[in-house]
Amino acid sequence: MDVEPGAAYLKSHQIPQIFERLVAQLVKSKPSDPLEFLGDLLEKMQQQEDAAAQAAARPEMDFSTAAAIEHLQSEFTRLSVDKVLHREQFLQVLNECLEEKDHHEHLLQLNTIFDVFDRDRSGTVDISEFTSGLRILFRGTDEQKLEFAFSGLNYDHDGGVTVSEFLAYFKHYFMAKSAIDGHKLEAMRWRSISDHLRRVFKGSDTDANGSIDIAEFAAAVKRDPDHPFTLIWQSFGGVAPGR
Repeated sequence: MDVEPGAAYLKSHQIPQIFERLVAQLVKSKPSDPLEFLGDLLEKMQQQEDAAAQAAARPEMDFSTAAAIEHLQSEFTRLSVDKVLHREQFLQVLNECLEEKDHHEHLLQLNTIFDVFDRDRSGTVDISEFTSGLRILFRGTDEQKLEFAFSGLNYDHDGGVTVSEFLAYFKHYFMAKSAIDGHKLEAMRWRSISDHLRRVFKGSDTDANGSIDIAEFAAAVKRDPDHPFTLIWQSFGGVAPGR
């Protein structure tokens, strides 16, 4: 057997890295049917590779222009069901707009943006939400982006984020993160996270009135690069302090 060509093939096709990823996902998920799990995972990996190749082949577009936003609105029309985008279709439309440095972080960013765009908490984004969100995301000032990110947490739009709104938003976030990682958000895990988030909320509510206003939100974002609010701000292109 000629070892050299075989080794070169494995290296050129990144076979060791593929096996490492497959084994890591098997150990993490412990599926009852490993072969079916591996088949689904390989299919997903192929879809990601195809999407990356398509993105690389597309001409670059300046998404801050009116023409680019019109293009995305036409994509909305093409992919929408009953004049709304569900999460999967939304991610498909916006996927081409945002630079992908890390696939995992890219998906988290898109899911975070979806949750902010979904102003009425319907689980879908309509054309009005989509258009207003695009204008802020690609053409808004830092102040407008900050206000828009804040309003995505303020479900009842009364000017203050309560602890229940805070927890509801981040439960969606961690559910999406768990799905991307290939597992469900377990109740015990969420209890641990929510306990931490309650402490963070209390520390951010500087006037101790039970809600966080836009000034307290902005202060947390500017002060702490690891604050949960900063995750939302960064998804809209904001730069975390000290980074």
